[in-house]
Amino acid sequence: MNMVTKKSVTQKSPQDVDALFKAYLEVCNKAMDANKDRFPYKHIWEAVEKVLADKEIEIRVIDDQPKAAYTLRIGNHHIEIANGEKHSDDGWKVSTSYLKEVVEHPEEYIRNPAKIDWEWLRYRLR
Repeated sequence: MNMVTKKSVTQKSPQDVDALFKAYLEVCNKAMDANKDRFPYKHIWEAVEKVLADKEIEIRVIDDQPKAAYTLRIGNHHIEIANGEKHSDDGWKVSTSYLKEVVEHPEEYIRNPAKIDWEWLRYRLR
């Protein structure tokens, strides 16, 4: 998966939002992979996978209006977009500006996964 360019990020077409969100997931996955054996991330990830196995997480990408919606699955220390569209109005809402920040500075978030807003995982645990 390639990183999103600044030009495509600022245009915000549906394809650009999709590329931005996939690049964000790539940073999250790299952060977890790079820290999978470190405390506390190893234990947090194991607990999340145990609780969320075979469950989906709803995500809404927004600006002033919703831009995109995703359903995610978690397993084998990896986050992926689920097949099919089962989007409800429920779900964690994330701004494109936050996604851009993470995608434009991936090494910062990979080195320190605590900087990633993992609220979307906690949101699904409720």
